[in-house]
Amino acid sequence: MFIWRDASGRPVFHTGSFNQEQWDAAVAEFDAAEQEGSSSEEPSPADEGYEAQTVEDLRDALRDRGLPVSGTKAELVERLQDDDATPATDSEDEEA
Repeated sequence: MFIWRDASGRPVFHTGSFNQEQWDAAVAEFDAAEQEGSSSEEPSPADEGYEAQTVEDLRDALRDRGLPVSGTKAELVERLQDDDATPATDSEDEEA
C-alpha cells in the first residue's frame, strides 16, 4: 500500500478499493507513522539553511572554515554540519 499526502494535506493511497473501515485504519496508521518519524528526524534550522543555499555559497562557507570544497551538494552540507557539531576551540585560550 502506498500512502502520501496531497497538496491539501489529505491522506491519499493507492492499491485497489477499500471500504470506509479500511480507509480509516490506513489513515490512522499513516498518521501514527508520520508523527513518530517527524519528532526525531526534524532538521535543525541550520540544516535547513544549508539545504537552501547554493553550492557556491556552501563552497564559500567551507573555504572560510578551511575545509575541502569538492563534492556534491549533499557532501558539502554534510561537511558543514559535521564541522558545526565539532566543538569550537577558542584560540585566545590556547595562547594563554
